[in-house]
Amino acid sequence: MIMSNISFLKNKPELHKLVAQVQDALSKEENQLVAIRCRSVCEIIVKEMIENQCEQFPNTRNMADRIDHLQIEETWKEKFHFIRKIGNRGAHNETVYRAESKLAHDYMLMICHWQYKTEKEKPQEDETLVKVAIGFFSAALAALATVKTINYMDEKNKNNSK
Repeated sequence: MIMSNISFLKNKPELHKLVAQVQDALSKEENQLVAIRCRSVCEIIVKEMIENQCEQFPNTRNMADRIDHLQIEETWKEKFHFIRKIGNRGAHNETVYRAESKLAHDYMLMICHWQYKTEKEKPQEDETLVKVAIGFFSAALAALATVKTINYMDEKNKNNSK
């Protein structure tokens, strides 16, 4: 499995270490660990974003509330919430499917790129950027379709065993 270059996080050592751990866990197919570490990365980013956006930090330890408090587009909030929910399942020893852990990883990388790549490091808005975006979203759609199929089959098996 090809892992993304995360050198752009070198000035964020805690995040760099966590993202490297996510990539290592993903390569070993440790889906629950991927989910938990992705959530940890997002917790750090959400906290930092709130500190930069707000004079007064919301008095809550609830990550869902913190995400909802962010002044960002809904599509980014949806990615944070997906990672939060998958991370919760991993932390509570519930099944996290490979497709879900891969999607959480991909969303986490999108968020990291969005937040931390400097203008100099960001690709120009040309064919390359379009190809990268199409690749991410194609992978995300494929992963979601796989998750829905797995969930459908699990539900069908439960109903058949009754």
